Amino acid sequence: MTALATSPDLEDWQVSEPFWAPDIYYTHECPDLFRMGDWWYLAYSTFSERSVTHYRMSRSLAGPWLAPANDTFDGRAYYAAKTAGDGQRRYVFGWLPTRSGEKDDGDWNWGGNLVVHEIVQSADGTLDVRPPDSIVR
Repeated sequence: MTALATSPDLEDWQVSEPFWAPDIYYTHECPDLFRMGDWWYLAYSTFSERSVTHYRMSRSLAGPWLAPANDTFDGRAYYAAKTAGDGQRRYVFGWLPTRSGEKDDGDWNWGGNLVVHEIVQSADGTLDVRPPDSIVR
C-alpha cells in the first residue's frame, strides 16, 4: 500500500488514507510519485519471482490508478528504481543485478549495477524508456 505522510516540522506526522492499495503483491516498496504532463505516475518495486519496478498511472491522485499492458521500466530484476527530472526530461535509476559467475544462467546476485533510462511519455500517457541522449552520442 502507498499512502502520503506529511509533517509541518518533521516531528509530528499525519498519514493520509492510502491512495493505492492493491493487495496483490507480497511486497510493495520503494514508491516514487511523479507527474508528467496531465498524468500522475506511481512507481514501486515488488520483490517477487521477477523482482521488478512497476508503474501505475492516473489523471488524479484520487485515482483510479491504471495498470498499462507493459507496466515496467525494464525487464526482470530492474529493482528499487527512483526517478528524477531536470525540468525537461525525466530519468529512472534502478539496480540491475549481476549473475553468479558472470554467466547468463547464473543465479541472480543482490545489488549489481546502477542503470539509468530516460522516461518517454506516449500520447496515451503510457511510459517507455530509452538510453539518455548523453549516452547515445
